Amino acid sequence: MKKSHFLSISIFAICLFLTTISGVKNASAFQQPSAASTSFYVAPSWTTGDTALTAGAATAAGTSGNVILDFGRQQYDTSLGWGVWPQGTKYFISDAEVNTIVQNFIKGYNSQESASPINLTVATSNDDYWNQGDSKWATAGNDWGILVWSITAPDNIMITGGNDIETWTDGTFQTYGADTIAWCTAYNLVNNNTMLNFGEQCAAIEPTAWSQAQVYEVSWLLGDDYCMPEIYYDNTKPTQASEWADIYNYSKGGQYFLGTTSEHGYDNSISWDVAWQDLQYAILHSSYPNANYVGPSATNF
Repeated sequence: MKKSHFLSISIFAICLFLTTISGVKNASAFQQPSAASTSFYVAPSWTTGDTALTAGAATAAGTSGNVILDFGRQQYDTSLGWGVWPQGTKYFISDAEVNTIVQNFIKGYNSQESASPINLTVATSNDDYWNQGDSKWATAGNDWGILVWSITAPDNIMITGGNDIETWTDGTFQTYGADTIAWCTAYNLVNNNTMLNFGEQCAAIEPTAWSQAQVYEVSWLLGDDYCMPEIYYDNTKPTQASEWADIYNYSKGGQYFLGTTSEHGYDNSISWDVAWQDLQYAILHSSYPNANYVGPSATNF
């Protein structure tokens, strides 16, 4: 799905994105969203009972309609094939179970009396402990692309793919820009649905493993890739918002942000509205100030 088509569908979904990307520079300035959508870190409990159904029923579309289900890192089981380990666990959920969870979530969401259209991002992360340059990076991107493409949904829900792209540095492992690009490229080869990066600005965290060019590539430059960066804190120097403004400056004003991702005050993180304001402020005070390059979208995990 091409960028112009994606934002056209966003118009259908939220009646707010007033132009396609090709027309963003001519649009009136985007305003702060009035409400954030609900996103989730999927846990092992989602495989049993009505957990996914209940989560869907409690989901708010917010102003934007951008909802993310983060399934955690990908994992290959020699008996069961590809699947995921939810964040912080080694509990294997197969690709087939991922599909079932998404269907149950959709069923729950559409049980609401007034279920607004949403863009539902089925996401993994690049927290995959494979060696630098390993072919598994591309194989995993291919798998996730096929999985996301296979998920069917009713007309009020658009399915997209996503990746929580971070450095994941823990002293024994870190990701590299080239490997994550290989993943994204493989995803795009088999899936015309968009790929949303909702992670950190990796070049600011690990500049020896990531370049600004690579962050820009997985956040916009690759044909179907978008970005709703995590803006969790503003008490760091530099702030997360200003780190992303560095990518915007590197792109000479070409990097567009769909909006922002936040954690609803968890662990003293900032609120979603402050996160959005921080990024908008950083872009407005960049080398290429433009009020149209942070979209009216925010989501809370």
